[in-house]
Amino acid sequence: MPRVFVQATDFGFGPAAVLLALIEPLANELEFCFISSGNALRLIRQTVPGATTYEVECNFARNWSAILSIAPPRSIIITASPGFAAWSAEKGYRVGLINPLDWMSGERLTVPPLAFHLVPAYYGPNPDGAREEGASLIRPVVASCFLGELPEGPAPYACLIAFGGMAAIGGREDLANRYASWLLGSTLPVIVDELGIIPVAIVGGNACLPALAGKHWHPHPGVRLIPALGTAVYARLLRTTPHIIVTPGLSTIYECHAAGLSPFLQPGYNKSMVLQLHDLVELGYPHVAMWPWAGENIESIRQMPQPEALKFISSLIERAIEEDGFSTALLQTSIRGYAADVDRAQLPLGHLFEAPDGSGLLRRELARLTGSPA
Repeated sequence: MPRVFVQATDFGFGPAAVLLALIEPLANELEFCFISSGNALRLIRQTVPGATTYEVECNFARNWSAILSIAPPRSIIITASPGFAAWSAEKGYRVGLINPLDWMSGERLTVPPLAFHLVPAYYGPNPDGAREEGASLIRPVVASCFLGELPEGPAPYACLIAFGGMAAIGGREDLANRYASWLLGSTLPVIVDELGIIPVAIVGGNACLPALAGKHWHPHPGVRLIPALGTAVYARLLRTTPHIIVTPGLSTIYECHAAGLSPFLQPGYNKSMVLQLHDLVELGYPHVAMWPWAGENIESIRQMPQPEALKFISSLIERAIEEDGFSTALLQTSIRGYAADVDRAQLPLGHLFEAPDGSGLLRRELARLTGSPA
């Protein structure tokens, strides 16, 4: 069986979730070996138990040379990272790039020739992003467990608060912890004490969740904290819970749309999330919590390089959660409105799913590279 390496940078759960969903239909046709670290690697191991995995912290280019001792020359590597794709192609690997954040780049990618490049559709400005000539547009990538019928039965929880794979904000674990603590401290009193929406499940990749929830909420008879879940278990929980409060990651937004859900989206904490939330609001989606500073800074953030944007956003978040009671009040008011809305608006993203299926195109490209029948 031909071997394909899949590299997933630990940027929350998003890149790993996209790559896992894309290769899911091909699982019995090829041997997939995974290169990752942190929460992304934990998600991979939970979702594909028994798969061959290599722990390499690919967030930093200085660690990429470790790949040379893992993947033989001319190996096929699939990645969601443009930087890693460029480096791998320069080293002679046959590289496929599937980057859901292509839209966030205003300039064409300057990378060596890729074996293939798939670009998931986006709903905001600059939907073509950095798509190079020859790249193929595909529909948003969503795992099959978010689709189809659910078995009947009562919902185990009334509310789900999900933090995804967040481990750091702007490279700072302490700020990620303070954000989670602020959000829980702002929302749980409204959800549990004021509105009586229980039981509540709190999930995410942050192992510190019990401590971040505080002594009043952990333990609490109406609140359960679940630090880590595999994709299928999370999907079932998401699809069976009436009230869902999730981060505005692109994978999460598309998963909710595919499942026919109307989520409440938390404030964004990196460049892509802040822009994605703003672009959804521009399409008319109402169930969001925007930072008070987001509107006046959105175009500046859109033009900033990623490192500069992360630093700028982190400083504004830190100030908001420490000094600005207005952010807390806005969040709580938005939560009350979401809980009271019995006829919630749907995510307006159906047009994106008219693009070709990425797994089919991936099968064709990998068949070409491996010499296998398509």
